Amino acid sequence: MRKFKVTSSYDNWETIDSECVINEKELKELAVYYYQNSDEVQKIDFSILENAIEFIKRVDRVEEI
Repeated sequence: MRKFKVTSSYDNWETIDSECVINEKELKELAVYYYQNSDEVQKIDFSILENAIEFIKRVDRVEEI
């Protein structure tokens, strides 16, 4: 299974607030969580991994490891 490092920073990218390593399923779940807590009105199919990655990249850094 593919693994991803997700890095969050609230103020700027010089100060990293959190990093986690998650699998593909968890990444999709995170994308759904972010979507549900966003103002996004367009329906997005998060069963497609690339859609989940792109949505999370609006807020956090995502790197496949």
